[in-house]
Amino acid sequence: MQVLDEEKRHSIEIAAAKLFFTRPFHEVKLDEVAKEARIGKGTLYLYFRSKEDLYLSLVYKAFSHLVDHLKQQLSNSPLSPREQLEVIVQGLAHFAFQYPHLFQFVKACELQGDRTEVEQKRTELTYLIEMVLSQGVQQGILSDTHPELTAQYILSFIRGAFLYGPPVVNERELCTHISTLLFNGLERRDA
Repeated sequence: MQVLDEEKRHSIEIAAAKLFFTRPFHEVKLDEVAKEARIGKGTLYLYFRSKEDLYLSLVYKAFSHLVDHLKQQLSNSPLSPREQLEVIVQGLAHFAFQYPHLFQFVKACELQGDRTEVEQKRTELTYLIEMVLSQGVQQGILSDTHPELTAQYILSFIRGAFLYGPPVVNERELCTHISTLLFNGLERRDA
């Protein structure tokens, strides 16, 4: 059994990220990844079973970094629930602008590999959003009878904007629009 070199794996991932995160999935060929990484195509298959496996690995690492970063930012945070939600929206929007082709890829349902790790991170993220929403409800700042659904909606705002929104919207405009829409719907208004 061959011992795999983690530095080589890392160089493959860097080369693949350059290509996958700037072009749609279907346009990137493994020959190009191998050439960019300065290895033979056969070597790629020692580290990744398929193009989907390589892409999923990159998506997981990037998404995992986002989720872990948000969790770290918000743990024991002095920010209000509203400010925490703004941090989450900004983090999600920044991620989406960094990896614009990700949503088109998922929409096209081209991803066939094992999504277990990605789904676990998505669950962590929705739980984090749900907890912030619930904290806002408990503090009497927000009004939300189903924070578990709202957590899903927040993720869908970003995805929907990237799949179907106008291309002229920038990251700041997107964050402001989502936050305004979100808080106009969630802020508690006592009669």
